[in-house]
Amino acid sequence: MNNYLIIIQKNLYRMVSTTLLASVIIFNIGRLLGIFEPKGWYVLLCFGISAITFVLEEAFSKKKILTVLVVAIVISVPVYIIGILKVYTFIKTYINWAMSISGWRAEWVDIYQIMQIIWIVVFTYAIQFVLEKQFNFKKIIATGLICLLGYYLISGYEIKYIGVVLDACYIAMILIEWTELSWQKQRRKCTCMYMLWMMPFIVIYCILLLKMPISKEPYDWKYVKAAYNYLEEKFTIWVNDVFGEEDEYDLALSGFSADGTIGDGITENHTEIMTLESNRKMQTNVYLTGKIYNTFDGLSWKANQEQSVKDGYMDTMETLYAAMKYDTGYLYNYAIKSKITICYKDLNTDYLFAPLKSSSMENQWEQIEFNVNDGSVFFNDNQNYGSEYNVYFYQVNADAELFYDFLEAEVEYDEALWNKVLSDFKMSTGINLSYQEIDSNSEKYYNYFTDYPELSNQVSRYLDDITKDATTDIEVLRAIEKELSSYTYTQNPGKLPEKVVDGSTFLDFFVLESKQGYCTHYATAFTLLARAKGYPTRYVQGYCVPMIDERTAVVTSSMAHAWPEVYIDDIGWIAFEPTPGYGETRYTPWTTKRITNTEDYFGEDYYSEEEEIVSTPTDVDENNRDENKSSGKIKRILSILKKIIILLMVGLCIVFLGIKIVGKIQYIKKTEEERYYYKITRNFKLLRKIGLAMSDKETLMEYEKRVKESKKINNNLKFIGDYEEVVYGDKAIDDEKHSTVDNDYNQILLILKEESYVKYLWYILW
Repeated sequence: MNNYLIIIQKNLYRMVSTTLLASVIIFNIGRLLGIFEPKGWYVLLCFGISAITFVLEEAFSKKKILTVLVVAIVISVPVYIIGILKVYTFIKTYINWAMSISGWRAEWVDIYQIMQIIWIVVFTYAIQFVLEKQFNFKKIIATGLICLLGYYLISGYEIKYIGVVLDACYIAMILIEWTELSWQKQRRKCTCMYMLWMMPFIVIYCILLLKMPISKEPYDWKYVKAAYNYLEEKFTIWVNDVFGEEDEYDLALSGFSADGTIGDGITENHTEIMTLESNRKMQTNVYLTGKIYNTFDGLSWKANQEQSVKDGYMDTMETLYAAMKYDTGYLYNYAIKSKITICYKDLNTDYLFAPLKSSSMENQWEQIEFNVNDGSVFFNDNQNYGSEYNVYFYQVNADAELFYDFLEAEVEYDEALWNKVLSDFKMSTGINLSYQEIDSNSEKYYNYFTDYPELSNQVSRYLDDITKDATTDIEVLRAIEKELSSYTYTQNPGKLPEKVVDGSTFLDFFVLESKQGYCTHYATAFTLLARAKGYPTRYVQGYCVPMIDERTAVVTSSMAHAWPEVYIDDIGWIAFEPTPGYGETRYTPWTTKRITNTEDYFGEDYYSEEEEIVSTPTDVDENNRDENKSSGKIKRILSILKKIIILLMVGLCIVFLGIKIVGKIQYIKKTEEERYYYKITRNFKLLRKIGLAMSDKETLMEYEKRVKESKKINNNLKFIGDYEEVVYGDKAIDDEKHSTVDNDYNQILLILKEESYVKYLWYILW
């Protein structure tokens, strides 16, 4: 094959490699480089830019001046057409955008991203020259991608499917090239020819992956996750034992699940999920809302309601206004504002956990940006170990008799009071609400949270019987709650029978036959029965945290819980607790007393004159804020480093085992003569490790003499003389010669071990 054809093949392979690697970079770490929404056609764009780069590189190597002139003309023409001033403005705003400072234009963001892609492709094309000469770098990239895919799998980090396909194809390409390099055959001058022959198969592989049907429900990989959790936990324990650290990063499941399915049982688990810290002792326990559902099919809950970011705040304002209108002078008796700081530990999620009646959520002293999907609140990005935020919320005096009186009262409209409440809320949080928005929400709640199955005659009579003595709406709800809480709590109730196919048959089975289960069963039954009585009720999953008279609490996975919430007209959502044994957790009313100051109900705290006050100077708050911020970042970095180290170790173990297995197979396939030469080469390499390398000018006889005279070798090595007899004396390779070369290998290995144990271990491993 002539040299020109080899060069063409080499350049074509470089273009393909550049396109694939640049696409991998864009779809995996594009966010870090300003490419927030990678698209499929970016791959074609990468190929086009790679082709242009190839043409320019080839032209420049032959006609430097002419190439520069052509490029200058090609650039000058569009600059002249568009206008120098506009081009200058674009370059200036692009630099501002790339440096994340103000002054860039939103309408040019797509062009900015294309500019980033151009730089990525050019950079990737340049590093191809290094990768072609140092194949070990490609091995490192492939190992990194394998670890990255493992991280995506275990952490649940979302990446576009085409990104996963590109990763798999690039890994496959490197493995094929690695295999080709290890073939024992007569080679041509360029391995790129073989790779070009393989490219059609890689392209077909890529297309098949892209066209392969994908299940709508993601595979849970429970066995892989279980193995990963086990390995990660063991590694963490080992690190803590070595470095003497406390085991803060436990590695079990959180207990909370976004899946509303009723299972056959739950497992007790006390892994630390997050920590809560209050500005003072809490008056009640804390329920952290995670997921809100509205429809039930007999086996699981689904969420398909439309709600806005303001809905939670509007509910809080409705309750606060009602309490103030009902009895302003005694507001403390119904609701008290508190602050908690939530810090995630063994949790990797975009769910924003917060108590009911939240009025403000801050992250590093700024309002948190979040979104609402199907009624549940989410961060814009995944949060994990060390993520911290503050929540201001109102504790309600549940189970106090005067609180139930308040829930049953009619709330009159007072425009002046409404305007004051909403104005103070806006001044405190910067969020603008109106009475009209809040008033219209009740209609939405009745649309989404009143659907219930047609009750059977038996369940209908049962419901009427347990509520026959109730004369008010609240008494009806409390009667249902009391009846369900008299059932039996068990973590292993067994699977629902096959006859349970909808909400009606679920109630038939649960309230008439079984009367046992865990929180999911009770919250479901209460929700359906309350709806049957006409009350908007929703099913909620989150965490139930015992925190009365405490300032701090550790949330464990065993605190994951489900409960119902009922919308009371003109007052808002109120939580109920039908699960047996949980009544004492929720029902912790505080002693009622008169409050003399209600002006600061949107501040950090408001309290009665009789209550103990815990205050901190402003300068200390600033210092604590900086310390907490730094501490959170350090914890987050350490968490990421731990995961990276674990994934790298797993990836290296996989690569190491693969190399060993392939090497063993290749050795078995060798002939007797090839095995002998392999052992001779191995011994020569080992001698080089201890400083006795054979020079190019030495003969085997001279080399053997120098080795024997060396002080490092106590006994004479015989394999060099045997090898000389085989090469030049046509001696046969027998068992004795194999035994000699093996014995000498062990002797040299012991010398290496005595000189450097680190070199010895490295040699043994690789």
